[in-house]
Amino acid sequence: MANLAQKLVKTGVGLAAGAIGNRLSGGAWKAVTAKSKPEKNDPETSTKEAIAFAVLSAVIVGVVTTLAERRLAKWLGTDKKL
Repeated sequence: MANLAQKLVKTGVGLAAGAIGNRLSGGAWKAVTAKSKPEKNDPETSTKEAIAFAVLSAVIVGVVTTLAERRLAKWLGTDKKL
């Protein structure tokens, strides 16, 4: 049962970290470009700009998720493999 609870907590942390990372990437984009984040299906958004945002977003979400999962593993005591 504890294993199921850990999986549920890990899933929740992953989802929260993804949402936080997404917010951070939008904020970072606005800070750097002074524009709101581009919409991928907006015809006025250039392909170059859409790809740049996608890369920035992926990096930020990946870092936030990794940090959150490592912190959770440490908190749960399952970080022996890290």
